[in-house]
Amino acid sequence: MVRAVPTFSVLRGFLALLQLHEDLIEADLSAFHTIDYRDRWRRHPDGMRRLTLRMIYVRVRFLPAKSALSLHFSDGRSKWDLHAHLLAELVKAMAGIDYPERHAPVDESTPDDRAEKQSNREKRREAALARARAHNNAQGGDVAAQVAQARANAKAI
Repeated sequence: MVRAVPTFSVLRGFLALLQLHEDLIEADLSAFHTIDYRDRWRRHPDGMRRLTLRMIYVRVRFLPAKSALSLHFSDGRSKWDLHAHLLAELVKAMAGIDYPERHAPVDESTPDDRAEKQSNREKRREAALARARAHNNAQGGDVAAQVAQARANAKAI
């Protein structure tokens, strides 16, 4: 089950970002998605908005590292992508020079780490199911009897 609290926190943070850095978001939407930010206030003839906050959020969430927003928050230095890491490895192998300001690769997890995470997820899921079963049993447990009681109550009305 998804909780609503993180969603509201994300929405509040996104609205603050939109308010403070509207110009950067407008530039990125235009450059990477060819979207006119002014469509946020325009409507289609049927009354629907041309650009919703959700549409903006989804596009901003997946902006590349070279976007104006990313460069702004990383002081003009974007994260390295896979190609940059491969080129740095090539230079290191051929010239023996390691780039001093090299960032850590994006994904350093091993198959063992991923298997352990999956195992933990499955254990948490099983524990949650056990708690749900215990809760349902404490509430009366017999679903068929509860359905029959609900039908009887509906007929009595």
